[in-house]
Amino acid sequence: EGELAAVEARAAELQARLDKAETEAGAERARAGQLADLHDAAAGALDDARREIADLEEDVVAYRSTLLRLREETDTAKSRAAAVEAEVLAAARARDAAEAARAEARAAAAEKELALLSRAADERTRAQAEAAGRLQRLQDEVNA
Repeated sequence: EGELAAVEARAAELQARLDKAETEAGAERARAGQLADLHDAAAGALDDARREIADLEEDVVAYRSTLLRLREETDTAKSRAAAVEAEVLAAARARDAAEAARAEARAAAAEKELALLSRAADERTRAQAEAAGRLQRLQDEVNA
């Protein structure tokens, strides 16, 4: 009976240890389930983050493309502005040259007219001198 009691005590002790091990195993399974859920959630968050990164990378590529296009448009606009400025300067120079040519032509015409008037005045003076000389001769003949 003593041996039976010792075996029963030992069986009870082993049963208690088995119950405790099963309880601990259940807790470990629950923790493992929680960790699996956390792992799944983390994997899902990581996938979401990777998709977000891919979207952002696409946005960056699109932004860079837009920026490059805008730089090209700006360069084109600057080139056009420089060409227009050159045309305006050329037109201003042409206008100034035309005004100078017109002024020179007016001056040449005025000089020509002045020369004609001067010749006409010289001819008139000569004609008056000749007329005065003839008149003098006529008066001298009348008086003689």
